[in-house]
Amino acid sequence: AAEPPLAGVVCRAEHWDGETCHLPPMHKCPLCQFMEDSPCAEVFGEWEACLNAVDAEFSDDDERQARFVERCAEPTLLLKQCVEKYPDHFGDMFGASGGDAGGGDAG
Repeated sequence: AAEPPLAGVVCRAEHWDGETCHLPPMHKCPLCQFMEDSPCAEVFGEWEACLNAVDAEFSDDDERQARFVERCAEPTLLLKQCVEKYPDHFGDMFGASGGDAGGGDAG
């Protein structure tokens, strides 16, 4: 039987004081921070949780990509809809600038 994966924190010697690991603060990717500070933070969190679950379950890249498409389609679409709902916040970042994509006026 395979050993279960390790859990916990790995601490480098220079951060260990004998009892506690004193790690410097980790930096988030700027896009993740932007999304967490956005009106779509909750939907982004659900999408990210799906992504992380697939990443944790599958080690093969091709399998991981296939399972992401399969399992995370709904959270991805919900995130896309949320981003499109707030063009003033997201601007051109995701093509949500509110341009002519909505069909415009029937003038």
